Amino acid sequence: QASADIMKLLDLHKVSLAVPPESTVKDQWHTQLFRSIDARTASFCEHHLSRFQDENKVDDLLESAFAVPVSDKKVQKGISAFASQLKGIAKERKSLVKEHEKGTSRTFVASDMKTFRFLRDLDRKKGRNVDASVHSGLVHHIRRARHHIYMESQYFMGSSHLWKSDNKVKCGNLIPAEIIVKICEKIANDERFAVYIVLPMWPEGVPESKPTQELLVWQRLTMEGMYTRIAEALTSRGNPGHPTDYLNFYCLGTRETTEFSQATKDHKQNSKEKILNETRRHQIYVHSKMMIVDDEVVIIGSANVNQRSLDGTRDSELMLASYQPMYVTSSDSIPYGDVHGFRLHCWATITGKMDDVFRYPSDLE
Repeated sequence: QASADIMKLLDLHKVSLAVPPESTVKDQWHTQLFRSIDARTASFCEHHLSRFQDENKVDDLLESAFAVPVSDKKVQKGISAFASQLKGIAKERKSLVKEHEKGTSRTFVASDMKTFRFLRDLDRKKGRNVDASVHSGLVHHIRRARHHIYMESQYFMGSSHLWKSDNKVKCGNLIPAEIIVKICEKIANDERFAVYIVLPMWPEGVPESKPTQELLVWQRLTMEGMYTRIAEALTSRGNPGHPTDYLNFYCLGTRETTEFSQATKDHKQNSKEKILNETRRHQIYVHSKMMIVDDEVVIIGSANVNQRSLDGTRDSELMLASYQPMYVTSSDSIPYGDVHGFRLHCWATITGKMDDVFRYPSDLE
């Protein structure tokens, strides 16, 4: 829950990065951000910091952080002082292990935001406590979706057990599988449902490099597995529809004119630059990590739809879910609150127009 003076969903950003004079095409970004201020943020920050101040982990943390020998005596002295300070703080706090034993959730009460809660969704993998609350939260909201889902993600791969090949790859997050289950459930009940997913044309890196190509293969296998099962559900139901009536992936692109080109006239172009200069088309790199469900709940943060972000044992991720209590979905309609307006703004900015059909995302039109 959030009021306008505490929570702000920042608009889509198309950032034209600084480019060298010899460059012919700008690289644009598309992302979503959130900002949270006041007491609840302070409560969360205190909790997040405390997780790294467990006295049983301080030595390991310092050892890994300062593995490179430091020759400067002043720097060494500063590090020692910092280490002593960390250990002092850690001794005053309860260890993370003891805190885990008390339960799997904790409520942080702020004077002006009593309903703010940060949930610890603890699980165990190979004897270690892990926090997979981001994955659990996304799965929860996909399962409760009634009409549509709109996602933006820098990567989209998972549910490798459903892949046609390479299904032993450790990419087992359930986001794609849960979307399939939801769509197939709607098809079986002869109900409309639509999923829109916006991705970059290729992940970060050189497109033809081996790591990028490997990621693209896994992403293709994820999409292929989803469309295959949707097609099977339509066939078994005798539905003449097409899988893209229910699931669509989009990539954003831009085309620049020569009017404001920053390229130097004497620059010798290579073969790739010549092609780009002729078409002047380039992808808008999608860096967002966002999901909107039924225009009721918006989830924005740092976690991509891939195993690295959702595994719970690798990267530290943060996602914020927001909704308005007076604007909730029903079986036959979506709410028309701020989340609805935010999605419309995203679509209008991406497409360059505002169309009335945007208000009804689950309709075939």
